[in-house]
Amino acid sequence: MRTETGPRQELLILFIGGRQQGRALLSPWSRFLLTSGRQGGNMKRFRQTIRVMFSDCDPAQIVFYPSYFRWFDRATQQMFTDVGLPWSKFWPERGMAGLPLVNASAKFSGPARMDDEIVLESWIDEWRGRTFIVKHVITKDGRTIVEGQEIRVWATKDAASPEGIKAAAIPDDIKAMFE
Repeated sequence: MRTETGPRQELLILFIGGRQQGRALLSPWSRFLLTSGRQGGNMKRFRQTIRVMFSDCDPAQIVFYPSYFRWFDRATQQMFTDVGLPWSKFWPERGMAGLPLVNASAKFSGPARMDDEIVLESWIDEWRGRTFIVKHVITKDGRTIVEGQEIRVWATKDAASPEGIKAAAIPDDIKAMFE
């Protein structure tokens, strides 16, 4: 595999057995996903198909950007449910206050419109001491149209403050459920 850089994107050329097998234009974000040390390669990936509804759109019938963040949030919750950790059950069992979102970002490279069928793929890209990074990629007709990221905190109830929460270390058994 080799890349050739351009002004805003890179050309990925895939070689198998010494022969060129394919070419693809990569955005800087895609390049990062391909080359980052922990890009979720060992992590489970979760996919869901979404039919865009009018309620997801602005008056021009193009998806209104907050809808993407709502889908990211729902996908994160669904990942936990899919590995047997529904939030409504495991939070009380572990004294959790939740998994608050402390940072969210997205790069938009194409539109989705009412009645489009899009695919959202999500995975935990990196576990840190008390936080974790979730990556999201939305495709339409096989083309990436949105790349997103969330940073979440593993938050437990703070016994010193009845209304408070505190960041805690993420248990190894939880991390293992996503590998």
